[in-house]
Amino acid sequence: MAAALPPSASSSASSSASSSSALFAAGSDGQDAILSDINTTPLIDVMLVLLVMLMLAIPPNRQAIPLDLPGDGDSSAPLATISHRLELLPDGQALWDGVPLSSQDLMMQMRNAGQQQPAVDVQLIPHAETPWQEVTGLLTIARDNGLPQISLTPVATQP
Repeated sequence: MAAALPPSASSSASSSASSSSALFAAGSDGQDAILSDINTTPLIDVMLVLLVMLMLAIPPNRQAIPLDLPGDGDSSAPLATISHRLELLPDGQALWDGVPLSSQDLMMQMRNAGQQQPAVDVQLIPHAETPWQEVTGLLTIARDNGLPQISLTPVATQP
C-alpha cells in the first residue's frame, strides 16, 4: 500500500519535481520518465585530449639497425667476378655448379670459395619444395665457412 503524503509535503514535492525537470521527460501519456541517456560528448573530448597527451609523451622509436653500407672509398675495387651456383633439391641433395656433392665435399668447396680472391658470389637456388629448415641450415654452413656473399634465388613452381 502506498502512503499518502500530507498536503504540505505534496506541494513541496511538486515544486522540487518542477525544479528538476532536466532529469525527467514528459511521455506521450503525460507521465514523467527518467532520462537514462548520458551525454557522451564531454567523455569523448576528454579521451581525445588524453590520447593526444599520450602521443606527445611517448618518445619516437630511435633504434637503429646497423648496416654496412658502401663508403665513398675507391670505386675501382674489383667486384665479385667468380660466381658459383649451389642448388638444393627437395631430397636434401646439394649440387655445386651442377655436380652432386656430399655434405663434407660441400663444406670443403664452401671453405675454398670463401678463401678465394676476389670475393666469390654464391647463388643459392633451393627447389620450390625444399623445406626452409634445410635452406637456413645451408645458409648457416655457408656463413660459418667464410662465404662473404651469398644470394638466394627461389625457383618458381611448375604448374
